Amino acid sequence: MKVLFLATVLSASPPAETITYHVTSCLGLCPAYTVTVSSDGKARYHGEKFVAIKGERSFRVTPSEFNAFRARLAPYRPKQDQEILVQRGSALCPEFAFDAPSIEIAWSSNGRPGEHLVYNDGCINAKVPPEMWRTLEHAVETLQIAKFVGSSDRH
Repeated sequence: MKVLFLATVLSASPPAETITYHVTSCLGLCPAYTVTVSSDGKARYHGEKFVAIKGERSFRVTPSEFNAFRARLAPYRPKQDQEILVQRGSALCPEFAFDAPSIEIAWSSNGRPGEHLVYNDGCINAKVPPEMWRTLEHAVETLQIAKFVGSSDRH
């Protein structure tokens, strides 16, 4: 009797990297939303306040969109499993003005939490590179979410 064994060879795919980008509200008309994108192309948007579309939306990102987004954030990504806090009460934020939004970014791989960054725009004389806030704020422009968030002239 002959036994036939079939073997399926699975190609080892690289772990999916995920970036979650959350913009908090302010006391004014600042848009508040979260967008999560993955290197496998899956993406999710959740609009909270002062956005064109509230609630959940799923969409896809291309590898070039994901890579451009990751590249814009890369200069400010904390070291492995570390956290950077530029917010009220942190060493990087010596003075603070209220009523400003924050950008919170979390990186993960295969669902395992990784690095975390929080930057509140209310920090005055923050001990970080002067272009950091603007770079973080505009990084999301590499993703096709303007239809969800709305035009910047509303804010």
